[in-house]
Amino acid sequence: MSAVNFNARNSGEILSEACALALNPPQGVKMQWWPNLSVLLGGLRPNELTILCAPTGSGKTELLANIAAQNILAGIPTFCAPVETGDLDFQNRISGCLAQTSFNSGDPVTPDDIEKKLGPYIPRIQESTTIISTHRNRVKVQDMIDELEWFQQSEGIQVAILDNLNFFLEPTTAANSLIEMDRAVHDFVIMSQRLPMHTILVMHPRKTDGGRIESEFDIKGSSTAVQEADNVLLFNRPCKEMVESGERSWYHRELVFKKIRKRGWNINKPTWMQFVNNRYQEVQSEALRGPGNILNRTLR
Repeated sequence: MSAVNFNARNSGEILSEACALALNPPQGVKMQWWPNLSVLLGGLRPNELTILCAPTGSGKTELLANIAAQNILAGIPTFCAPVETGDLDFQNRISGCLAQTSFNSGDPVTPDDIEKKLGPYIPRIQESTTIISTHRNRVKVQDMIDELEWFQQSEGIQVAILDNLNFFLEPTTAANSLIEMDRAVHDFVIMSQRLPMHTILVMHPRKTDGGRIESEFDIKGSSTAVQEADNVLLFNRPCKEMVESGERSWYHRELVFKKIRKRGWNINKPTWMQFVNNRYQEVQSEALRGPGNILNRTLR
């Protein structure tokens, strides 16, 4: 058997390619409204998959709409699959983020809301490459991967938002559900390694005391998904004690990375946000500004 039959190379052969990559690494998409979060993660880098896990009713869909809205302003081609809520609802959430007023509260907006508040952003929305899936029911994983590959190649998609994993799972028995979850996540991971875009995949949590997700292992499913994903992000309401003490309000949200493939030193550093005028705005956290912290070097 000759060496050509093995998937291996000499370190010396790899060195020049590795140095070239270190000198000019792929740049992640930055969130212009959230500079702290962008620094922690290094932006939404291509060829990576981020698992986002949040309790029901925490405002996770609004968070995703905020990401899509920022990408419209920055001219970042984005694919959104809001299978849980639908395309019209998700577009109204994006519009609400931009106009800073609710477009999907159930109450009618006024013509002035559309003309004066949303009006300045309408040309940006119309000119943007923001593709919103119209699926409203279960979608086979391979069908979604085929759509993502087509739009990535034809439209240059840089960020894909998939909400949520449950809608990509084949109906199965409880005994086989973990196997089905692992298979679906694995397929999306392999897709992410192949396509030069960042994929955000929403997963549901297990039932926990107090409704908060404290650990990456609170994510519904087996640990395989956490192991394969590049990044794991938890999104929570503040705990009851924080609200009662006045430290936080119910309008605050906490984002914590439990896994970061390339910046592991930023694991467990919280980013706090407050929902104001239909946008999530970062709240400065002293925990992010310790001596020598990367934020001190980057954001000053």
